[in-house]
Amino acid sequence: MSLDKHQDELEQYITDAGVEWPQIFFPGEDGAPARNLVANQYGVTRIPSMILIDRSGRVAHVKPRGPQLEGLIADLIADDRDSLGEEEAVSTE
Repeated sequence: MSLDKHQDELEQYITDAGVEWPQIFFPGEDGAPARNLVANQYGVTRIPSMILIDRSGRVAHVKPRGPQLEGLIADLIADDRDSLGEEEAVSTE
């Protein structure tokens, strides 16, 4: 997601940096700063911020940091293996 105040700044950054993933942007009205509803919902006040999404697209963890991050990712992978079977969970697609 973007916390940019102006869409043209975001678009220029996307072009310059070669960003290939979708961005969420909420424009402000009449030049006012944007009110990003997603950022507000998850307490994102700066970029980068980490939000882990599970395989089904649900938010699994908000703002994991440092050593905690590796364990949370391992847990998500283990949950995938348990629910999908190991061959499906390790797909390289």
